[in-house]
Amino acid sequence: MATNDPAVRSVRIAVALSERFVEILHGPSQAVSFKKHGALIGVAGNQEALSMRIGEAQQIYPEIWRHLDEARAAFASRGVDVSEYDRIRAVEGPALGAAVDTERKSVGTGQHGYDQFIKSANFNRVGYERVRGACAALMRATPDVPWAEIARTEAADPNIAAFTRATRRKRWIRLALLAAVIAAPFAIVLYVIKRGPEKHEYRPLAEPEAPQLGDGERAKLDAAVAKAREAIAAARRAWPAATTREALAAAAPGSQPCEHAVQAPTDDAARHFVEVGTMDAAFGPRAFDMYRPDATIPDERLAALAGTVDLVADRAAAGRADRSDLERLASLPTHLVLVIADRLARPTGDAPGELVGRGYVFSIAGQRLVCAGAIDAKASAEDPLLSRVRGSPAPALVGRVLEVRFRQALAGGLRALR
Repeated sequence: MATNDPAVRSVRIAVALSERFVEILHGPSQAVSFKKHGALIGVAGNQEALSMRIGEAQQIYPEIWRHLDEARAAFASRGVDVSEYDRIRAVEGPALGAAVDTERKSVGTGQHGYDQFIKSANFNRVGYERVRGACAALMRATPDVPWAEIARTEAADPNIAAFTRATRRKRWIRLALLAAVIAAPFAIVLYVIKRGPEKHEYRPLAEPEAPQLGDGERAKLDAAVAKAREAIAAARRAWPAATTREALAAAAPGSQPCEHAVQAPTDDAARHFVEVGTMDAAFGPRAFDMYRPDATIPDERLAALAGTVDLVADRAAAGRADRSDLERLASLPTHLVLVIADRLARPTGDAPGELVGRGYVFSIAGQRLVCAGAIDAKASAEDPLLSRVRGSPAPALVGRVLEVRFRQALAGGLRALR
């Protein structure tokens, strides 16, 4: 196999993109902005930086898999055994670099009142690990390609380095424009055009001074922080044993409803997602954690919750905590949902899609699995959700139908453990 083979280049491009993607994972995953009641403009926090990281992650991550899939197809056509890659690829859900949630709260009243805008990004760290495994699988399947030598040559080539710098500059210019759109809910920009000599000057507002917590509220916040820390720490200790292959296999659902309801998409939200590709609040959670049967399941969600509690504790220690911090602790999730994909067939051409697996619910307070259920979701071009789509639906549309049917199967199949 020649080193200038298109399939080899596809793998190297995927590796380069994955190296940039892991850089994006570093940094805060939440940004907060404020607007005083009655004010025209109110911006505080680092929304632009987070928005640019989100935009780049959403651009890069699907491209990584596109290049890997192209390489896989080329290698397979030459008789290369790509089964290891296929096993990893089978559990990759929608290629999302980051799932984004936005929230708006009104805090206080009168001159001290303000609107708080919170943007949270769940960057696909688990997906990055799958990317690394997929790259390694293709390299192991092609031992005749001098992968290490190619990497060293690229690192030492000044032309490649110059091209990389130029590409990075162009990428940041594009993303700067994209960020203006993504950050719109957090950068409330109003241009006031008025004839006459009067001038109006508007400046970004610093974080508004929130009403101070009373002694009773501060004591309540300290108690809530301690309680949340204790619960999350206990859940993290229990997580490894609760999520082993043996523990998951032994989790037998009974006939009683699950104590934690998973929201399925409404009919309107499902059709909107299939036809347009965007998820609204009625669609349900932006993403689910999905793993292959032999994967070690990390406690990333619990670690993120611990980070949120630490953030509130730091604000309290600095005397900056307010009632929104009490609300933030009160709104922490009580359960985590995870999915094991035993078989995932993506729609291709006229071939339908299928996802067969198991869903589980972990109780943070109980430090154990409390619910489970089988998942058997199918999607084809004849699905009623595609009735308004003209012509032969593309595989991508059928793939969205599969996402809807998977969520419906998960929501409807979870039952309390026996």
